[in-house]
Amino acid sequence: MGVSMTSNNFERMKIILSMNQSFDYADFLRICESKGAHPLSINEYALKVGFIEMAKIKYPDVPIEEGYLKIVEDGNMTCGNKEDKPLPSTGQQAINLVSGVAHHIADGLKEVDEKTLEFRNNICDACENMRSDGRCSECGCSMKIKAKWASAKCPAGKW
Repeated sequence: MGVSMTSNNFERMKIILSMNQSFDYADFLRICESKGAHPLSINEYALKVGFIEMAKIKYPDVPIEEGYLKIVEDGNMTCGNKEDKPLPSTGQQAINLVSGVAHHIADGLKEVDEKTLEFRNNICDACENMRSDGRCSECGCSMKIKAKWASAKCPAGKW
């Protein structure tokens, strides 16, 4: 694997994982201070939480640290096939991800019910913006993850 994790990054990830899904930024800062770990900015924190959540879903059968590294590595590679619409710029995707994760955290990590999730997934599966890698060409998000979040919105306004 081409990505490695520094000891400080690893310590921060362990802190986030130990927070029992509360993902409260103030708690994270207090824990970092007590453990002597350099904290992350709120945007970096939201990005890391998002990557951890994606790793749990995409790689459920591997240790979370390994899944996290795979998510980071996946983000550094080009996915999809030639028929796929292009994704937004990497910078715009990062902005979209950080914004989405921040809203999800602010919403208390609420998820939609099964009926709503099925409705959203059906719309995404039929959408011209859905790529073969499961990402939306409008926002760059993994829609199987985004569709679960109650605070999430379709960038094309379809749900």
